[in-house]
Amino acid sequence: MNAIVIRQAVTHLFETVEEGLIWTQIVQKMAEMGNVHAQEAFTAEGTNGIPMYRNEYEKQKLHLNNLKMSWEEAAEKGVFEWCTEEEYRTYYGYKAVDEATGKEKGFGTPSKKCEVYCESNTILGRTGFPWSQCFEEKNLVLEPASKDYEPLCYYKEPAESPLTDTEYPLVLTEGRLPMYHHGTLRNIPYLREIYPVPEMWIHPDDAATYGVEDGQWCTIASRRGETHGKARVTTAIAKGVIYQERFWAPELLDTDPERAYRVMNINVLTKNDEPYNPEYGTYTLRGFQVKVTPDAAAPEGVWTEPEQFEPWMPQPSDPTEEVFDYGA
Repeated sequence: MNAIVIRQAVTHLFETVEEGLIWTQIVQKMAEMGNVHAQEAFTAEGTNGIPMYRNEYEKQKLHLNNLKMSWEEAAEKGVFEWCTEEEYRTYYGYKAVDEATGKEKGFGTPSKKCEVYCESNTILGRTGFPWSQCFEEKNLVLEPASKDYEPLCYYKEPAESPLTDTEYPLVLTEGRLPMYHHGTLRNIPYLREIYPVPEMWIHPDDAATYGVEDGQWCTIASRRGETHGKARVTTAIAKGVIYQERFWAPELLDTDPERAYRVMNINVLTKNDEPYNPEYGTYTLRGFQVKVTPDAAAPEGVWTEPEQFEPWMPQPSDPTEEVFDYGA
């Protein structure tokens, strides 16, 4: 029961407060409890010169340092204009002269040139800088990037391929939705009324092949697991491919929290074993094989109609004097 309460509390926090503030509060608590790594997170020595901020005030101060503006000046100004519209629409900015050097500014790369390789990513991959300790980075001499990376694009057939797979014949791709933020906000009744459940886009020819009708619930399965989505038969998706975004059902948290995460979440199908991406070391989140079978009805307990979201509607309350402490 405690795990459920904690999960609900964290979910609520992430949907009401900027998540960076939540992480810093967790790290601060760990530091108070004696974790030495957490304590170093707030020191310049332990973070390569960029200590973790403790509150909203410190976070904003960190940004303002780049603008050479005090907190009071920022508060007075309100909205900061990064550049004028004319400057924004000015091309060939890399040819402009840098007042500090008297030379052309170049591109926003370490070499100031248009790089075949991304040098900063090469440094990140080899040393972890700037996200881990690499105090020697300024004096770092790297071997040519071509030792590790091909300079030109090449094609490699995926580990799971429609050319060889008949049991799981469809390629899955996924994406995000404009009305939600990452994995959050599925408990906002107004948003769920707009988009209550995930759509599984499928080409009309594939829909006919697998007996799927528009608006029908389906099971999508890979070699890792299965989840569900509501079919949208459309030519907006290529033949042989299906699309569905990640989704979850907070309405199931009180009764079955694990199923709340898995019942409509395309992430449970993803491939997390080798081969990994050679440049970034990532596993396969898109472009793996799945199969689709029609379902008789929506998953049990999942809310699909606007009226079902009424328990989440905001309720009036008495005014409160309590305000958010941003740390100033």
